[in-house]
Amino acid sequence: MSTKSSLDQTSSGNLPPDWITLNRLTGDIVPNEGTLTTNFSYDALRVPWNIALDYEWFKDPRAKSYLDNLKILSAYWNTDKKLYSVYKHDGTTSSFTETPAMYAGSIGYFMWSDPKVGAEIYKDKLSSLFNPDINSWKQPLSYYDDNRVWFGIALYSHHLPNLSEN
Repeated sequence: MSTKSSLDQTSSGNLPPDWITLNRLTGDIVPNEGTLTTNFSYDALRVPWNIALDYEWFKDPRAKSYLDNLKILSAYWNTDKKLYSVYKHDGTTSSFTETPAMYAGSIGYFMWSDPKVGAEIYKDKLSSLFNPDINSWKQPLSYYDDNRVWFGIALYSHHLPNLSEN
């Protein structure tokens, strides 16, 4: 699994990579060649959200187990009370910028695997961005942050029904 593989680092921080390549001859998962990285950032931050939605809908223990293995996210939060926008695949911080998208993508991990911190992040980093009086964000968000935060709030608030349920 690419989350646990060291890929292009000496170790893994147990975070999903933004990009990987599958070697068609060997079946090995390898780092992507070129400019796409194995960092945990804008592309991979959707993984905890997706797995959390799967867990919410189907309660598959494999999804919960996967989320529980992302505990490095709790360590980041407990150290700085922040999540940064880019972490290398080995778990070291690569960018010290906060983005709403990282909180929104990671909320899936926190809501199921560290709910106390999840409530704190939801309150301080996600719902605090919204102004219900005008039904909009308090400050303009980038297109990507806007979408990710909307999805993060919807997931945390349990407003994403499984439309394929009987």
